[in-house]
Amino acid sequence: MNPPVIEQYYRPRLWVYGLSGGLFLLAGALWFLPALDQRIMARRAVAIVEVAEDPAIAALEKEAQSYEVWLEKEPTNEKALRGLLEVRLKQDDIAGAAIPLETLARLRGDNPDYLILLGQVKQKAKDYEGSAAAFKKILLTEPANTKALQGMVDLMLEQNRPEGAISLLQQSLKDMGKPKEDQTIQIDSEKVTSIQLMLGQVYVDQQRITEAIAIYDQATAINKTDFRPVLAKAIVLKNQGKADEAKPFFTSAIALAPAKYKDQIKDMAIFDEVELEALEAIEAQEEPVTPESVETAPAE
Repeated sequence: MNPPVIEQYYRPRLWVYGLSGGLFLLAGALWFLPALDQRIMARRAVAIVEVAEDPAIAALEKEAQSYEVWLEKEPTNEKALRGLLEVRLKQDDIAGAAIPLETLARLRGDNPDYLILLGQVKQKAKDYEGSAAAFKKILLTEPANTKALQGMVDLMLEQNRPEGAISLLQQSLKDMGKPKEDQTIQIDSEKVTSIQLMLGQVYVDQQRITEAIAIYDQATAINKTDFRPVLAKAIVLKNQGKADEAKPFFTSAIALAPAKYKDQIKDMAIFDEVELEALEAIEAQEEPVTPESVETAPAE
Protein backbone atom coordinates (compact mmCIF):
# COMPACT_ATOMS: atom_id res chain seq x y z
CA MET A 1 0.00 0.00 0.00
CA ASN A 2 1.24 3.48 -0.80
CA PRO A 3 2.52 5.57 2.11
CA PRO A 4 0.21 8.32 3.44
CA VAL A 5 0.50 11.46 1.34
CA ILE A 6 1.16 13.48 4.46
CA GLU A 7 4.22 11.39 5.29
CA GLN A 8 5.59 11.65 1.79
CA TYR A 9 4.98 15.31 1.09
CA TYR A 10 4.29 17.04 4.34
CA ARG A 11 4.70 15.25 7.59
CA PRO A 12 7.84 16.21 9.42
CA ARG A 13 9.88 13.31 10.71
CA LEU A 14 11.56 12.89 14.02
CA TRP A 15 15.12 13.22 12.77
CA VAL A 16 14.51 15.82 10.02
CA TYR A 17 15.10 18.93 12.07
CA GLY A 18 18.77 18.47 12.78
CA LEU A 19 20.13 16.15 10.10
CA SER A 20 22.10 18.14 7.58
CA GLY A 21 25.81 18.61 8.02
CA GLY A 22 26.65 16.55 11.09
CA LEU A 23 23.23 15.07 11.95
CA PHE A 24 21.35 17.31 14.38
CA LEU A 25 21.88 21.02 14.90
CA LEU A 26 19.54 21.21 17.85
CA ALA A 27 19.88 20.71 21.61
CA GLY A 28 18.12 21.33 24.99
CA ALA A 29 18.48 21.95 28.81
CA LEU A 30 21.00 21.29 31.58
CA TRP A 31 18.89 22.14 34.60
CA PHE A 32 19.97 18.68 35.85
CA LEU A 33 23.45 19.95 36.82
CA PRO A 34 23.34 18.76 40.46
CA ALA A 35 23.15 15.15 39.25
CA LEU A 36 25.50 15.59 36.30
CA ASP A 37 28.55 14.09 38.02
CA GLN A 38 26.62 10.93 38.92
CA ARG A 39 25.35 10.56 35.35
CA ILE A 40 28.85 10.92 33.94
CA MET A 41 30.24 8.33 36.36
CA ALA A 42 27.48 5.87 35.48
CA ARG A 43 28.00 6.30 31.75
CA ARG A 44 31.75 5.84 32.09
CA ALA A 45 31.19 2.60 33.98
CA VAL A 46 28.97 1.28 31.20
CA ALA A 47 31.48 2.43 28.58
CA ILE A 48 34.24 0.33 30.15
CA VAL A 49 32.23 -2.82 29.44
CA GLU A 50 31.35 -1.78 25.89
CA VAL A 51 34.86 -0.74 24.84
CA ALA A 52 36.02 -4.32 24.35
CA GLU A 53 32.84 -5.24 22.47
CA ASP A 54 32.72 -2.53 19.80
CA PRO A 55 35.36 0.13 19.06
CA ALA A 56 32.74 2.34 17.38
CA ILE A 57 30.63 2.34 20.54
CA ALA A 58 33.69 3.16 22.59
CA ALA A 59 34.59 6.04 20.30
CA LEU A 60 31.11 7.53 20.57
CA GLU A 61 31.10 7.22 24.35
CA LYS A 62 34.51 8.86 24.56
CA GLU A 63 33.23 11.72 22.41
CA ALA A 64 30.16 12.07 24.63
CA GLN A 65 32.32 12.19 27.74
CA SER A 66 34.42 14.98 26.25
CA TYR A 67 31.27 17.03 25.66
CA GLU A 68 30.03 16.32 29.18
CA VAL A 69 33.34 17.51 30.65
CA TRP A 70 33.06 20.63 28.51
CA LEU A 71 29.52 21.23 29.78
CA GLU A 72 30.67 20.91 33.39
CA LYS A 73 32.68 24.08 32.76
CA GLU A 74 30.26 25.78 30.35
CA PRO A 75 26.73 24.44 30.94
CA THR A 76 25.14 26.63 28.26
CA ASN A 77 27.72 26.26 25.50
CA GLU A 78 25.60 25.59 22.42
CA LYS A 79 28.36 23.89 20.47
CA ALA A 80 28.91 21.38 23.26
CA LEU A 81 25.19 20.83 23.68
CA ARG A 82 24.69 20.18 19.98
CA GLY A 83 27.68 17.86 19.96
CA LEU A 84 26.39 15.84 22.91
CA LEU A 85 22.95 15.66 21.32
CA GLU A 86 24.42 14.41 18.05
CA VAL A 87 26.36 11.67 19.82
CA ARG A 88 23.39 10.53 21.92
CA LEU A 89 21.25 10.29 18.80
CA LYS A 90 23.92 8.25 17.05
CA GLN A 91 23.86 5.95 20.08
CA ASP A 92 20.06 5.81 19.86
CA ASP A 93 20.06 7.04 23.46
CA ILE A 94 16.75 8.88 23.47
CA ALA A 95 16.74 9.68 27.19
CA GLY A 96 20.30 10.95 26.92
CA ALA A 97 19.42 13.08 23.90
CA ALA A 98 16.56 14.76 25.76
CA ILE A 99 18.93 16.20 28.38
CA PRO A 100 20.96 18.53 26.16
CA LEU A 101 17.95 19.13 23.93
CA GLU A 102 15.98 20.64 26.80
CA THR A 103 18.71 23.20 27.39
CA LEU A 104 18.68 24.54 23.85
CA ALA A 105 14.90 24.55 23.85
CA ARG A 106 15.15 26.88 26.85
CA LEU A 107 18.11 28.93 25.63
CA ARG A 108 16.82 29.34 22.08
CA GLY A 109 13.19 30.18 22.61
CA ASP A 110 13.26 32.02 19.29
CA ASN A 111 13.55 28.71 17.42
CA PRO A 112 10.48 26.48 17.84
CA ASP A 113 12.22 23.60 16.09
CA TYR A 114 14.07 22.83 19.32
CA LEU A 115 10.76 22.33 21.10
CA ILE A 116 9.38 20.32 18.18
CA LEU A 117 12.26 17.88 18.35
CA LEU A 118 12.07 17.80 22.14
CA GLY A 119 8.40 16.86 21.93
CA GLN A 120 9.16 14.09 19.46
CA VAL A 121 12.09 12.78 21.50
CA LYS A 122 9.96 12.69 24.64
CA GLN A 123 7.20 10.91 22.75
CA LYS A 124 9.62 8.22 21.63
CA ALA A 125 10.77 7.90 25.25
CA LYS A 126 7.09 7.40 26.24
CA ASP A 127 7.11 10.66 28.23
CA TYR A 128 3.72 11.66 26.84
CA GLU A 129 3.13 14.45 29.34
CA GLY A 130 6.49 16.04 28.56
CA SER A 131 5.90 15.63 24.85
CA ALA A 132 2.51 17.34 24.98
CA ALA A 133 3.94 20.18 27.07
CA ALA A 134 6.58 20.89 24.43
CA PHE A 135 4.08 21.03 21.58
CA LYS A 136 1.54 23.06 23.56
CA LYS A 137 4.17 25.64 24.46
CA ILE A 138 4.55 26.41 20.77
CA LEU A 139 0.81 26.36 20.05
CA LEU A 140 0.16 28.92 22.79
CA THR A 141 1.99 31.54 20.73
CA GLU A 142 1.63 29.98 17.25
CA PRO A 143 -1.75 28.20 17.11
CA ALA A 144 -1.30 27.38 13.42
CA ASN A 145 2.25 26.02 13.66
CA THR A 146 1.85 22.96 11.46
CA LYS A 147 4.85 21.12 12.89
CA ALA A 148 3.54 21.47 16.44
CA LEU A 149 0.04 20.48 15.34
CA GLN A 150 1.39 17.41 13.59
CA GLY A 151 3.36 16.55 16.70
CA MET A 152 0.25 16.77 18.87
CA VAL A 153 -1.76 14.73 16.36
CA ASP A 154 0.87 11.98 16.24
CA LEU A 155 1.03 11.97 20.03
CA MET A 156 -2.75 11.67 20.40
CA LEU A 157 -2.96 8.89 17.84
CA GLU A 158 -0.22 6.95 19.62
CA GLN A 159 -2.30 7.28 22.79
CA ASN A 160 -5.38 6.02 20.90
CA ARG A 161 -7.10 9.42 21.04
CA PRO A 162 -8.23 10.00 17.43
CA GLU A 163 -11.22 12.13 18.43
CA GLY A 164 -8.91 14.45 20.33
CA ALA A 165 -6.72 14.80 17.24
CA ILE A 166 -9.73 15.51 15.05
CA SER A 167 -11.09 18.13 17.47
CA LEU A 168 -7.70 19.84 17.68
CA LEU A 169 -7.40 20.13 13.90
CA GLN A 170 -11.01 21.22 13.41
CA GLN A 171 -10.62 23.93 16.04
CA SER A 172 -7.35 25.09 14.46
CA LEU A 173 -9.10 25.52 11.11
CA LYS A 174 -11.92 27.47 12.75
CA ASP A 175 -9.50 29.74 14.59
CA MET A 176 -7.63 30.54 11.39
CA GLY A 177 -10.80 32.09 9.99
CA LYS A 178 -11.43 34.36 12.98
CA PRO A 179 -10.78 38.12 12.71
CA LYS A 180 -7.59 39.47 14.28
CA GLU A 181 -7.50 42.30 16.82
CA ASP A 182 -7.68 44.82 13.98
CA GLN A 183 -10.75 42.97 12.64
CA THR A 184 -8.90 41.74 9.57
CA ILE A 185 -8.83 38.12 8.51
CA GLN A 186 -5.53 36.86 7.17
CA ILE A 187 -5.60 33.28 5.99
CA ASP A 188 -2.46 31.44 4.96
CA SER A 189 -3.86 29.10 2.32
CA GLU A 190 -0.82 26.82 2.42
CA LYS A 191 -1.14 26.33 6.18
CA VAL A 192 -4.87 25.76 5.85
CA THR A 193 -4.21 23.08 3.25
CA SER A 194 -1.57 21.43 5.42
CA ILE A 195 -3.94 21.26 8.38
CA GLN A 196 -6.72 19.91 6.17
CA LEU A 197 -4.34 17.23 4.94
CA MET A 198 -3.57 16.24 8.52
CA LEU A 199 -7.28 16.02 9.27
CA GLY A 200 -7.91 13.99 6.13
CA GLN A 201 -5.15 11.55 7.06
CA VAL A 202 -6.65 11.04 10.52
CA TYR A 203 -10.01 10.31 8.88
CA VAL A 204 -8.32 7.80 6.56
CA ASP A 205 -6.57 6.12 9.48
CA GLN A 206 -9.96 5.77 11.19
CA GLN A 207 -11.57 4.43 7.99
CA ARG A 208 -13.81 7.49 7.76
CA ILE A 209 -13.30 7.66 4.01
CA THR A 210 -16.28 9.85 3.11
CA GLU A 211 -15.12 12.54 5.54
CA ALA A 212 -11.56 12.26 4.28
CA ILE A 213 -12.59 12.80 0.66
CA ALA A 214 -14.80 15.72 1.70
CA ILE A 215 -11.93 17.51 3.45
CA TYR A 216 -9.63 16.89 0.47
CA ASP A 217 -12.28 18.43 -1.80
CA GLN A 218 -12.51 21.45 0.50
CA ALA A 219 -8.73 21.81 0.44
CA THR A 220 -8.68 21.71 -3.35
CA ALA A 221 -11.41 24.35 -3.54
CA ILE A 222 -9.45 26.69 -1.25
CA ASN A 223 -6.02 26.14 -2.82
CA LYS A 224 -6.52 25.13 -6.43
CA THR A 225 -2.81 25.07 -7.27
CA ASP A 226 -1.71 22.68 -4.49
CA PHE A 227 -1.24 19.13 -5.73
CA ARG A 228 -1.32 17.52 -2.27
CA PRO A 229 -5.07 17.27 -1.62
CA VAL A 230 -5.63 16.09 -5.19
CA LEU A 231 -3.01 13.39 -4.74
CA ALA A 232 -4.42 12.46 -1.34
CA LYS A 233 -7.86 11.91 -2.83
CA ALA A 234 -6.37 9.87 -5.68
CA ILE A 235 -4.54 7.60 -3.24
CA VAL A 236 -7.66 7.10 -1.12
CA LEU A 237 -9.73 6.17 -4.17
CA LYS A 238 -7.01 3.81 -5.41
CA ASN A 239 -6.77 2.10 -2.03
CA GLN A 240 -10.55 1.70 -2.03
CA GLY A 241 -10.25 -0.30 -5.25
CA LYS A 242 -11.59 2.56 -7.38
CA ALA A 243 -8.70 2.80 -9.83
CA ASP A 244 -10.73 4.29 -12.67
CA GLU A 245 -12.05 7.05 -10.41
CA ALA A 246 -8.57 7.70 -9.08
CA LYS A 247 -6.84 8.11 -12.46
CA PRO A 248 -8.13 11.64 -13.26
CA PHE A 249 -6.95 12.84 -9.87
CA PHE A 250 -3.53 11.28 -10.31
CA THR A 251 -3.35 13.00 -13.69
CA SER A 252 -4.26 16.35 -12.19
CA ALA A 253 -1.82 15.89 -9.30
CA ILE A 254 0.99 15.20 -11.77
CA ALA A 255 0.14 18.34 -13.71
CA LEU A 256 0.06 20.48 -10.55
CA ALA A 257 3.06 18.99 -8.75
CA PRO A 258 6.60 20.40 -8.87
CA ALA A 259 8.85 18.53 -11.29
CA LYS A 260 10.69 16.70 -8.49
CA TYR A 261 7.47 14.92 -7.44
CA LYS A 262 6.00 14.02 -10.83
CA ASP A 263 7.80 10.70 -11.29
CA GLN A 264 6.95 9.61 -7.74
CA ILE A 265 3.28 10.30 -8.36
CA LYS A 266 3.39 8.35 -11.62
CA ASP A 267 4.79 5.40 -9.68
CA MET A 268 1.86 5.60 -7.26
CA ALA A 269 -0.73 5.71 -10.02
CA ILE A 270 -2.03 2.83 -12.14
CA PHE A 271 -1.39 3.87 -15.72
CA ASP A 272 -0.75 1.74 -18.79
CA GLU A 273 1.71 2.70 -21.51
CA VAL A 274 -0.88 4.57 -23.58
CA GLU A 275 -2.01 6.57 -20.55
CA LEU A 276 1.57 7.44 -19.64
CA GLU A 277 2.12 8.78 -23.15
CA ALA A 278 -1.02 10.87 -22.76
CA LEU A 279 0.34 12.21 -19.48
CA GLU A 280 3.50 13.37 -21.18
CA ALA A 281 1.36 15.31 -23.62
CA ILE A 282 -0.60 16.84 -20.75
CA GLU A 283 2.61 17.90 -19.00
CA ALA A 284 3.60 19.78 -22.14
CA GLN A 285 0.51 21.95 -21.89
CA GLU A 286 0.93 25.40 -20.42
CA GLU A 287 -2.20 25.26 -18.26
CA PRO A 288 -2.48 22.56 -15.55
CA VAL A 289 -5.43 20.26 -15.93
CA THR A 290 -8.09 19.58 -13.31
CA PRO A 291 -9.79 16.26 -12.60
CA GLU A 292 -12.99 17.66 -14.12
CA SER A 293 -11.29 18.63 -17.37
CA VAL A 294 -9.74 15.17 -17.69
CA GLU A 295 -13.07 13.47 -17.10
CA THR A 296 -14.90 15.63 -19.67
CA ALA A 297 -12.17 15.77 -22.33
CA PRO A 298 -13.51 14.46 -25.68
CA ALA A 299 -12.04 11.19 -26.90
CA GLU A 300 -10.02 11.32 -30.10
